[in-house]
Amino acid sequence: MSDSSKFLSKMLDRLYASLLSGPGLNCRPQASRQRIDMSLLARLQDQTPEAIFLQLLSDQHHVKVAAKVPEPRREGGFGVAASGRRVTSKEASNALSPEQEAALQAWEQQQSLLNKLRGIVEDARLYTQDTGVHILNVGFPILSVPAGCLSKSTNTTRRILAPIAFIPIQITAKAGLSQSLVIDCYGEGADLVVPNTALLAWLEQQTGKSNIDLFADEEGAAPWREIRELVAYVCQTLSLQMPEFLAQPEGADPAVAPDLKLTAVPKADESEKPAILSSCVLGLFPMANQSLIRDTQEMHGQGSLSGPVSSFLRVGEPLSAPHTSSTSSKAHQVIAAHEHLVSAADPFQAQAVRLAREHSGLVIHGPPGTGKSQTIANIIGDHLARGERALLVCDKRTALDVVAHRLQHLGLGGLCALVHDPQRDRRDLYKGIREQLDGLAEAPLNLAAVANLTKVNSELQELHNTLTSYYHALDSSTVEHGHTFHALVGRWLSLPSSEFKAADSGALMDALSGTRLDTLEGHERHLHEIFERGHACLFPTNPWVACVGIALSDYMARSVDRWRSVLADVIAAAQTADSRVGNFPSFDGNQSIKEQASARLAVIHEFSTKSSHWSPVLAARWVHQPLEAVARAHSLLAEAVPILDSLSGHPLDTELAAVVQEPIPTLLQINTWAAAIEAYLEIAGKWYSFVYSARRELARAALGCFGLTLTPDHATRLKQFLASLQVRVKLYALCEQITGVKPVGIPPDSLIADTVAASKSLLELLTSIQTTSALGNIRALLLDALVAPERRDNLLLALRGSVERAEAIETLLGKVASCGLFSSAWCEQLQQELQQNCAVQPRLAPLTQHISSLETLLRLQSGLDELDPTLRQPTLMLLEQGAGIEEAIAALRKGALEAEIGRHLQRNPQLQRLDTVRLQRIFDRYRVLSEEKKGLTCQVILHRWRSRQKDRLLASTGTRLNNLATELRRRLTLRGERAMRLRQVIQTGQGTEGGDPLFDLCPVWMASPETVAQIFPRLPLFDVVIFDEASQCRLEEALAVLQRGKRVVIAGDPQQLPPTRFFEAAVTVSNEEEPETDQDLFEQQQSEIEDLLNAALNLEIQQCYLDVHYRSRDANLIQFSNQHFYESRLQPIPAHPSQLRRLAAIRLIHADGTYAQQSNEKEATAVCQLIKELLAQDNPPSIGVACFNVAQRDVILDHLDRAAADDRDFAARLTAARNRVGAGSFEGLFVKNLENVQGDERDHMIISTTYGPDQGGRFFRRFGPLGRSGGGRRLNVLVTRAREAIHLITSIPPTVYRSLPNLPAGSIPSGAFLLFAYLQYAETISKEQTAKQTKHSEEQQVAAVHICPAALPSQFAQALGTQLAKQHTLGSSVQWGNEGFCVDVAIQHPANPDDVALGVLCDGPRFPKAPDPVEWDLFRTTVLERQGWKLHRIWTPHFFRDPEGGMQAVKREVQGKVA
Repeated sequence: MSDSSKFLSKMLDRLYASLLSGPGLNCRPQASRQRIDMSLLARLQDQTPEAIFLQLLSDQHHVKVAAKVPEPRREGGFGVAASGRRVTSKEASNALSPEQEAALQAWEQQQSLLNKLRGIVEDARLYTQDTGVHILNVGFPILSVPAGCLSKSTNTTRRILAPIAFIPIQITAKAGLSQSLVIDCYGEGADLVVPNTALLAWLEQQTGKSNIDLFADEEGAAPWREIRELVAYVCQTLSLQMPEFLAQPEGADPAVAPDLKLTAVPKADESEKPAILSSCVLGLFPMANQSLIRDTQEMHGQGSLSGPVSSFLRVGEPLSAPHTSSTSSKAHQVIAAHEHLVSAADPFQAQAVRLAREHSGLVIHGPPGTGKSQTIANIIGDHLARGERALLVCDKRTALDVVAHRLQHLGLGGLCALVHDPQRDRRDLYKGIREQLDGLAEAPLNLAAVANLTKVNSELQELHNTLTSYYHALDSSTVEHGHTFHALVGRWLSLPSSEFKAADSGALMDALSGTRLDTLEGHERHLHEIFERGHACLFPTNPWVACVGIALSDYMARSVDRWRSVLADVIAAAQTADSRVGNFPSFDGNQSIKEQASARLAVIHEFSTKSSHWSPVLAARWVHQPLEAVARAHSLLAEAVPILDSLSGHPLDTELAAVVQEPIPTLLQINTWAAAIEAYLEIAGKWYSFVYSARRELARAALGCFGLTLTPDHATRLKQFLASLQVRVKLYALCEQITGVKPVGIPPDSLIADTVAASKSLLELLTSIQTTSALGNIRALLLDALVAPERRDNLLLALRGSVERAEAIETLLGKVASCGLFSSAWCEQLQQELQQNCAVQPRLAPLTQHISSLETLLRLQSGLDELDPTLRQPTLMLLEQGAGIEEAIAALRKGALEAEIGRHLQRNPQLQRLDTVRLQRIFDRYRVLSEEKKGLTCQVILHRWRSRQKDRLLASTGTRLNNLATELRRRLTLRGERAMRLRQVIQTGQGTEGGDPLFDLCPVWMASPETVAQIFPRLPLFDVVIFDEASQCRLEEALAVLQRGKRVVIAGDPQQLPPTRFFEAAVTVSNEEEPETDQDLFEQQQSEIEDLLNAALNLEIQQCYLDVHYRSRDANLIQFSNQHFYESRLQPIPAHPSQLRRLAAIRLIHADGTYAQQSNEKEATAVCQLIKELLAQDNPPSIGVACFNVAQRDVILDHLDRAAADDRDFAARLTAARNRVGAGSFEGLFVKNLENVQGDERDHMIISTTYGPDQGGRFFRRFGPLGRSGGGRRLNVLVTRAREAIHLITSIPPTVYRSLPNLPAGSIPSGAFLLFAYLQYAETISKEQTAKQTKHSEEQQVAAVHICPAALPSQFAQALGTQLAKQHTLGSSVQWGNEGFCVDVAIQHPANPDDVALGVLCDGPRFPKAPDPVEWDLFRTTVLERQGWKLHRIWTPHFFRDPEGGMQAVKREVQGKVA
């Protein structure tokens, strides 16, 4: 036995068990709401039941039966209530005669029968609407097999009571005074009579024999022959004799109707042997599908299976693996060329489409109203775009119709085949495909669409990449502290602007430019302490702030009194220093006062002793000369001193001097004379002197100038004179250079000596003044005194006074330095003030008053030293400004945030390039292209499939069909011997080379699981099989379907109803074996699961969630389910405030009814009255009614029928409401119990909770289906059907549901608990709506900011709302809406508090669940605008640069809206 054979055996047992428990094998009409014994039609007292049945199978296929029992009447009140479904005969029964009692009983029986028939007709209508399958039949004849008769082979202990053949019918029940029934055959041709497939499958199980080919009455002309052959087959299989009522003589025409006498269906076994009864049962008979059983049997026998089904059968075969190797790590990125959406899709739906393409298996969680159908349509379109086939499977007709309608609306309907019923839909399907073939040659291609789509994809990709880069910069790029740019700007804006001078001037911001936010945050506690100490010690006015320099430890080593004493000595010294203040030059702050005092004393002495030696003229000549010139002159004078000394005692020859007195000869003349004399003396007295006559002449000339003759003695005398004269002439020149005065004649040597000495003394003093640094600050005064003798004495007097002050200053500075309290900087500053001849005692005196705060100040300074260097200066600035603690911290935060934002902008070029106008253009263009792409995608799909169809089905000329197409057309013959059933058409095409062209014409098929098994061979014909409403798809039915595809997509909601089962006991094994292997455990787990969805969730499979809720137009309608069942994942689309209902979306109505006989008359009356009110509106909504059991449903229907009978206008409206058709789906008014409302949705839902106190006033907590397993899911289905409003009519006392206990953590609430919770919720919603209206009526027109709770709040949005209210008087709701559809700031309409004037969106969306932020933002914006919002976008990089400009733009938009 294979690994999966045990599991498949259990699935096969389920299929058989459903047959055994279903009406196909157990058609007892007694005590059944859905079936009646046709013999009971005799109660109508019109035609006999036999005549009615025979007339149905005649050529007319139609019969009308009137209700001819009259309503009994008598004077005095005899009779019954008008047109009641049930009428008792207890009223006044004692006063009735026997004849009257009989008439009353006949009337009651007739009415009971008619009411039951109406209920059957209504149930049949609803079932057909839900599934597309017609189930109203007449079953004849009846096979009766007593319990245990065949027990040896089946272990069956139930009695078999099974119709052998069915005649599909439809009934029209006419109410009013003349009640009647019109019964018509629903089927025609081969469908006039159909075999009971449940019975055939059961027979095959009992006998092991496959069904033989029975007579098929294709024309519907011989129904009795078909019935006889079916009966004969049953008799042959079970070894029974042909029943007498159908027996015929040999050779008789089997098509002749028998002489029929119908018998009542027995209530119990009347025979111990199987028999065929001449009985008819009219009612609801869902057809059993033998194909599902046969497929499962073949799977069981095949052993090894492949494809998606294998993952459901064998452990360790995941369905989560990627379908293709092309899936890369970039799969999460949007690649426009890979996206093939054919209709609108939110990002979650688009993600589902992508995952369906990429994975071999996918579960789509689709809670109510999240667009499963829309998603499925896009999945189908995506597969079509890639040339792949898709099969959509669902039990619900509505679900298939919606998808088909969507694809038809998109122009893709020609590629789809929708099959609800293979027999009845065959004609339209064949006809449509043949028309496609006939028009194929003329069908146009669209090559331009392919090129245009490529171009659009390229531009979309570019735009998406641009937007993604912006969003990444705003929300994904984090700096060192982990905050996004959006969050940084929000924190910055939320902080108040500082009112202190430093901050306003920008100095604080500049000081904080290097501070990092994380650094500030790490020091905040420390900063609080610092500012607290600053406040305590009066930091801005405390004199110690500027001067303290002692360490805290040193200060703490002495008492405060000791420090006061030290400080007193300092102040006393200051007083002494201040007493020496006079009008004298200040001291140089850069020089030692002591050195300056010494220098001043020296210069005083110089002036006092030498100032009389030189003239003011000489001083004036040299005081402004460069020091270099002075130095050179002094050097020359120094060189002249020895020369003067050498001249002492050697005066000039007076006689000769007189010769050259005026003018004094030049040195050149003197040198010429000296040279001539020297040359002469060299030859004088030599024998050869006569030779040198020239020398002699020159010497004679020189001597002649002095009146001397040429003799050696005269020459020697002149030589000495000239040498002495030459030295003196040089001294004369030096004196002239120094004094600037040219001597007249030859001055005496004493004058020259005095001049040189005086000049030398002056230059030495000048040099001293110029080079002595200690005289730098009085240098100008000293030089002036050299030039102006009249000011010399005052200066010297003042200088003598400054020397005395210097001594006092030195004493003071010594005491200041020795005390150790003061900083060196302050001491230097004090010294400078002292040197500037300033009084300092007033500055020192206040220190005594504040000495008690010195410890606090020192601790503050110690704290400053511990701060990060980038924080010290800003903190000190705020301390000096006297900022409060919180204001100071806020100012630091704001500055640090501004610096962080600035660095972020500098580092990120994308933020610098972010341009509001450009982004808006990109948004607009992206939306236009997205819409354009959907249309182009549909065009390209049609083009490619038409191209394939033309390539395969047209001849080479392209103008006619080829042989392959002709053969396909022949297979689609509608009538005649060559006509084939759909399964045969598909089976025949399987051998076609290149595949059946039928699937090129129709690559998409839609059907129920039963239909799929019936028409498709067990082969992977489709690339993907898509299951919708998978929670209602039975696992045993889905397994066979899975073999038709290579991949599977399973869409459903595990929080909704599983398929209803009635056969658990039949498949329970009392001695279940313990699992020994992983495979055994896996099979056991799978066997315990009822539906496909939960079986898939038990596998390793890719999952995705549809989180956008579209159905509810008021978020309150879905909020309860969202919270209790969906973990608040759902994002309902919030309505624009101006569109919200004035009344609560959930209306709680207390009917105060009584629960009796499983119904509640008062609630039924309230339901009927409410329907009247709703239908009386000019544009009535679609309406659905749901109650908690079938009995209540019948009572509500009875009330509606009575109301319609009494009011023609209401009857017309009710009929129109019941037959209402919406956009692509049925929208008729229905009344259902809660087990049957899944898949329905209406504008208004009316819920009757049915249960209430009994007639004695006691309330029992019995809630029928809600109390059973899955009761919570039933309630979830019930309360999620409405689009606009829920009217909750209840008789449950408020004291009961308000006393709801708290659930223990981790426990699962029961259905009853959730019902009570929902009643509380409805009551709360009603009260909140009333309170809201009261608040609006009383609300004054003030600018208020309402912060709505949000999962991811935006501090920027909150700060923006606050600033708009504060600065521009604009009220708002911040974070309006929900997580996905959040309007960051909803600006209140100034004139209407119930409306909004503008919605402000700040940066991109803050919705982490969004698969792609760009797509989500575009989707969110589009949805909000369609809801009526006027939106304004603020980008934080732009707003940060100009906050006021950003707020002014918002204000202008609001004013424009109001105007």
